[in-house]
Amino acid sequence: NKNYQLQVGVWEPVPGAEGGYFVPVALVNNATTDYEFVECGFSNYTGNGTRIAFRNVLGGGMTWDYSYNYIDDIAFVYVDENCQEVDEAYTEDFDNVAYSGEATKGVAPDCWDVVAAEVEMSYDKYPQVYFNETFANSGSYSLRMVDRCVYAMPELGDVELSEYTLNFYLRQPNP
Repeated sequence: NKNYQLQVGVWEPVPGAEGGYFVPVALVNNATTDYEFVECGFSNYTGNGTRIAFRNVLGGGMTWDYSYNYIDDIAFVYVDENCQEVDEAYTEDFDNVAYSGEATKGVAPDCWDVVAAEVEMSYDKYPQVYFNETFANSGSYSLRMVDRCVYAMPELGDVELSEYTLNFYLRQPNP
């Protein structure tokens, strides 16, 4: 189903004000229910944001509220001129989350935030860390994204985003 898409980008703060806006860097068409390795470079990004962010979108003009994607095994890495990974600025596999009391839900890491919501979500439990080995690339947990919100990783600090690459695994739910 080519309609499950994920935008990877940067949450750009508004200087001297609260809030910000999402700057898309890559659009990933997720057409399989198996995990796919995704590599997103930020070499074309020229802003001053310090948070990588994700947003589900729907292709083909579709507008329903629940487009899911599962993200796992995130690594934000510096790649040298020989295309070798040199340094990991941030990694997350979601397997060290706290149990939320519900069988399939974990609590997202404190440093991740919903930074923008396009509509009031009728079901407010997304994005969520999801316990289900079928929907995890490794371990038992993955991040379950839903459309119409922007979910941001923690601040990466003094990192030049254009020199780094984001690697992760992505899958859509069963059609």
